[in-house]
Amino acid sequence: GAAAAGVDVGDGAATAAVRMAGLAARDVLRLEAGLCLYGNDIDESTSVVEAGLVWTVPKTRRTRADFIGAPHFVHQHDVKPSATTRRRVGFVGGDSAIARHNAKLYATGDASDDALVGVVTSGAPSPTLGKPIGMAYVDKAVRKAGTTLYADVRGRRHAVTIAKMPFVPSRTRAAPKEAPAAAPTKPQSPSSPAAGAAGTPTA
Repeated sequence: GAAAAGVDVGDGAATAAVRMAGLAARDVLRLEAGLCLYGNDIDESTSVVEAGLVWTVPKTRRTRADFIGAPHFVHQHDVKPSATTRRRVGFVGGDSAIARHNAKLYATGDASDDALVGVVTSGAPSPTLGKPIGMAYVDKAVRKAGTTLYADVRGRRHAVTIAKMPFVPSRTRAAPKEAPAAAPTKPQSPSSPAAGAAGTPTA
Protein backbone atom coordinates (compact mmCIF):
# COMPACT_ATOMS: atom_id res chain seq x y z
CA GLY A 1 0.00 0.00 0.00
CA ALA A 2 0.93 3.68 -0.01
CA ALA A 3 2.04 3.56 3.64
CA ALA A 4 4.30 0.55 3.04
CA ALA A 5 5.88 2.27 0.05
CA GLY A 6 6.57 5.39 2.11
CA VAL A 7 4.31 7.62 -0.03
CA ASP A 8 2.94 10.73 1.68
CA VAL A 9 -0.50 11.06 0.15
CA GLY A 10 -0.99 14.46 1.75
CA ASP A 11 2.13 15.90 0.14
CA GLY A 12 1.16 14.40 -3.20
CA ALA A 13 -2.22 16.09 -3.06
CA ALA A 14 -0.57 19.39 -2.28
CA THR A 15 1.90 19.30 -5.14
CA ALA A 16 0.04 17.48 -7.94
CA ALA A 17 -3.29 17.94 -9.72
CA VAL A 18 -5.01 15.70 -7.17
CA ARG A 19 -7.96 16.32 -4.87
CA MET A 20 -8.55 14.42 -1.66
CA ALA A 21 -11.88 12.56 -1.65
CA GLY A 22 -13.67 10.45 0.94
CA LEU A 23 -16.50 7.95 1.11
CA ALA A 24 -19.15 10.62 0.51
CA ALA A 25 -17.58 11.57 -2.84
CA ARG A 26 -17.51 7.94 -3.91
CA ASP A 27 -21.11 7.51 -2.77
CA VAL A 28 -22.25 10.48 -4.85
CA LEU A 29 -20.48 9.10 -7.94
CA ARG A 30 -22.16 5.70 -7.74
CA LEU A 31 -25.52 7.34 -6.98
CA GLU A 32 -25.28 9.65 -10.02
CA ALA A 33 -24.55 6.52 -12.06
CA GLY A 34 -27.61 4.76 -10.64
CA LEU A 35 -25.55 1.99 -9.02
CA CYS A 36 -26.77 0.10 -5.95
CA LEU A 37 -24.96 0.02 -2.61
CA TYR A 38 -25.29 -3.32 -0.87
CA GLY A 39 -26.88 -2.89 2.54
CA ASN A 40 -28.75 0.22 1.39
CA ASP A 41 -30.34 -0.35 -2.01
CA ILE A 42 -30.13 -4.13 -2.12
CA ASP A 43 -29.84 -6.84 0.54
CA GLU A 44 -31.18 -10.31 1.33
CA SER A 45 -34.75 -8.97 1.47
CA THR A 46 -34.79 -7.54 -2.07
CA SER A 47 -35.16 -9.50 -5.30
CA VAL A 48 -33.49 -8.96 -8.66
CA VAL A 49 -36.87 -8.04 -10.16
CA GLU A 50 -37.77 -5.51 -7.46
CA ALA A 51 -34.35 -3.89 -7.74
CA GLY A 52 -34.60 -3.54 -11.53
CA LEU A 53 -31.49 -5.65 -12.02
CA VAL A 54 -32.92 -8.28 -14.37
CA TRP A 55 -30.29 -7.28 -16.94
CA THR A 56 -27.64 -8.88 -14.70
CA VAL A 57 -29.10 -12.35 -15.34
CA PRO A 58 -28.23 -13.56 -18.87
CA LYS A 59 -31.08 -15.10 -20.87
CA THR A 60 -29.23 -18.40 -21.06
CA ARG A 61 -29.12 -18.59 -17.27
CA ARG A 62 -32.80 -17.67 -17.03
CA THR A 63 -33.62 -20.56 -19.36
CA ARG A 64 -31.49 -23.06 -17.46
CA ALA A 65 -32.59 -21.67 -14.06
CA ASP A 66 -29.46 -23.18 -12.52
CA PHE A 67 -28.53 -20.41 -10.09
CA ILE A 68 -29.31 -19.74 -6.44
CA GLY A 69 -32.75 -18.19 -6.11
CA ALA A 70 -33.79 -19.19 -9.65
CA PRO A 71 -37.29 -20.43 -8.69
CA HIS A 72 -38.02 -17.13 -6.95
CA PHE A 73 -36.69 -15.13 -9.90
CA VAL A 74 -38.67 -17.11 -12.49
CA HIS A 75 -41.85 -16.80 -10.44
CA GLN A 76 -41.56 -13.00 -10.16
CA HIS A 77 -40.29 -12.34 -13.67
CA ASP A 78 -42.11 -14.89 -15.83
CA VAL A 79 -44.88 -16.70 -13.97
CA LYS A 80 -46.50 -14.03 -11.82
CA PRO A 81 -45.10 -10.49 -12.25
CA SER A 82 -47.85 -9.20 -9.96
CA ALA A 83 -46.13 -11.03 -7.09
CA THR A 84 -43.89 -8.00 -6.65
CA THR A 85 -45.48 -4.87 -5.23
CA ARG A 86 -42.54 -2.47 -5.23
CA ARG A 87 -39.76 -1.23 -7.51
CA ARG A 88 -36.46 0.54 -7.06
CA VAL A 89 -36.60 4.01 -8.62
CA GLY A 90 -34.52 7.16 -8.80
CA PHE A 91 -35.79 10.57 -7.76
CA VAL A 92 -34.70 14.20 -7.99
CA GLY A 93 -35.41 16.72 -5.23
CA GLY A 94 -37.37 19.88 -5.91
CA ASP A 95 -35.48 22.02 -3.38
CA SER A 96 -32.33 21.84 -1.27
CA ALA A 97 -33.69 19.28 1.22
CA ILE A 98 -31.88 15.93 0.97
CA ALA A 99 -33.98 12.81 1.53
CA ARG A 100 -31.56 10.24 2.90
CA HIS A 101 -31.65 6.57 3.86
CA ASN A 102 -34.94 5.50 5.52
CA ALA A 103 -36.79 8.75 4.76
CA LYS A 104 -40.47 7.99 4.16
CA LEU A 105 -42.27 8.84 0.91
CA TYR A 106 -45.91 9.87 0.63
CA ALA A 107 -48.28 10.50 -2.27
CA THR A 108 -49.27 13.97 -1.01
CA GLY A 109 -47.75 16.89 0.82
CA ASP A 110 -50.56 16.84 3.39
CA ALA A 111 -49.09 15.93 6.77
CA SER A 112 -52.39 14.36 7.81
CA ASP A 113 -52.09 11.83 4.97
CA ASP A 114 -50.05 9.00 6.47
CA ALA A 115 -50.42 6.54 3.56
CA LEU A 116 -46.84 5.43 2.94
CA VAL A 117 -45.91 4.74 -0.71
CA GLY A 118 -42.17 4.22 -0.42
CA VAL A 119 -38.92 4.42 1.54
CA VAL A 120 -35.66 6.09 0.51
CA THR A 121 -32.60 3.83 0.41
CA SER A 122 -29.94 6.36 -0.68
CA GLY A 123 -29.82 10.12 -1.01
CA ALA A 124 -27.17 12.80 -1.56
CA PRO A 125 -26.58 16.16 -3.21
CA SER A 126 -25.52 15.85 -6.86
CA PRO A 127 -22.74 18.31 -7.76
CA THR A 128 -23.30 17.54 -11.44
CA LEU A 129 -27.03 18.27 -11.45
CA GLY A 130 -26.95 20.91 -8.73
CA LYS A 131 -29.84 19.31 -6.83
CA PRO A 132 -30.50 16.39 -4.46
CA ILE A 133 -30.93 12.90 -5.91
CA GLY A 134 -31.71 9.53 -4.43
CA MET A 135 -33.07 6.02 -4.78
CA ALA A 136 -36.10 4.46 -3.15
CA TYR A 137 -38.41 1.48 -3.24
CA VAL A 138 -41.94 2.62 -4.05
CA ASP A 139 -45.29 1.04 -4.77
CA LYS A 140 -45.50 -0.07 -8.41
CA ALA A 141 -48.48 2.23 -8.94
CA VAL A 142 -46.29 5.34 -8.45
CA ARG A 143 -43.06 4.18 -10.07
CA LYS A 144 -43.36 5.97 -13.43
CA ALA A 145 -40.87 8.75 -14.27
CA GLY A 146 -42.38 12.18 -13.74
CA THR A 147 -44.53 11.16 -10.76
CA THR A 148 -44.33 13.60 -7.84
CA LEU A 149 -44.00 12.18 -4.34
CA TYR A 150 -43.23 13.81 -1.00
CA ALA A 151 -40.29 12.91 1.21
CA ASP A 152 -40.39 13.45 4.96
CA VAL A 153 -37.19 15.31 5.83
CA ARG A 154 -36.91 16.28 9.50
CA GLY A 155 -40.68 16.39 9.91
CA ARG A 156 -41.46 18.39 6.78
CA ARG A 157 -42.59 17.06 3.41
CA HIS A 158 -40.59 18.02 0.35
CA ALA A 159 -41.57 17.28 -3.25
CA VAL A 160 -39.41 14.85 -5.21
CA THR A 161 -39.89 13.64 -8.79
CA ILE A 162 -39.37 10.07 -9.95
CA ALA A 163 -36.60 10.09 -12.56
CA LYS A 164 -34.89 7.63 -14.83
CA MET A 165 -31.41 6.40 -13.97
CA PRO A 166 -28.56 6.92 -14.45
CA PHE A 167 -28.99 10.52 -13.40
CA VAL A 168 -25.77 11.42 -15.22
CA PRO A 169 -25.09 9.60 -18.53
CA SER A 170 -21.85 7.66 -18.74
CA ARG A 171 -19.14 9.35 -20.80
CA THR A 172 -16.79 6.38 -20.94
CA ARG A 173 -15.64 5.23 -24.36
CA ALA A 174 -14.35 1.91 -25.55
CA ALA A 175 -10.67 1.84 -26.36
CA PRO A 176 -10.09 2.21 -30.12
CA LYS A 177 -9.31 -1.05 -31.88
CA GLU A 178 -5.78 -1.35 -33.17
CA ALA A 179 -5.44 -1.71 -36.92
CA PRO A 180 -4.18 -5.18 -37.92
CA ALA A 181 -0.48 -5.27 -38.67
CA ALA A 182 0.36 -5.23 -42.38
CA ALA A 183 1.71 -8.50 -43.76
CA PRO A 184 5.43 -8.31 -44.52
CA THR A 185 6.16 -7.82 -48.22
CA LYS A 186 8.47 -10.15 -50.09
CA PRO A 187 11.51 -8.35 -51.58
CA GLN A 188 11.38 -8.14 -55.37
CA SER A 189 14.34 -9.24 -57.49
CA PRO A 190 15.74 -6.65 -59.95
CA SER A 191 14.74 -8.80 -62.94
CA SER A 192 11.11 -9.28 -61.88
CA PRO A 193 8.28 -7.62 -63.86
CA ALA A 194 7.29 -5.64 -60.76
CA ALA A 195 10.77 -4.19 -60.59
CA GLY A 196 10.52 -3.08 -64.22
CA ALA A 197 7.12 -1.55 -63.63
CA ALA A 198 8.62 0.44 -60.81
CA GLY A 199 11.01 2.12 -63.22
CA THR A 200 13.98 -0.22 -63.32
CA PRO A 201 15.41 -0.29 -66.86
CA THR A 202 14.75 -3.54 -68.68
CA ALA A 203 16.21 -4.99 -71.84
